[in-house]
Amino acid sequence: MWAGAWFDVGALPGETVSVGAAINQFASAVAGWSGTSPRRGMRWTSGIGVQPLGNLPGGTDSFA
Repeated sequence: MWAGAWFDVGALPGETVSVGAAINQFASAVAGWSGTSPRRGMRWTSGIGVQPLGNLPGGTDSFA
């Protein structure tokens, strides 16, 4: 993410790729996904780090 300088929010465990799709105005929360197939929805928050968002019932792919 960009917050005056590039900052790596990381990826979910077992993944090497992550994409941030949205960031709040304070650069303290990012939403996106980690992985490529299937994608795993995730969020990053300052102080907590990367967390999975899970899938909807019956789903195998998610993103935020």
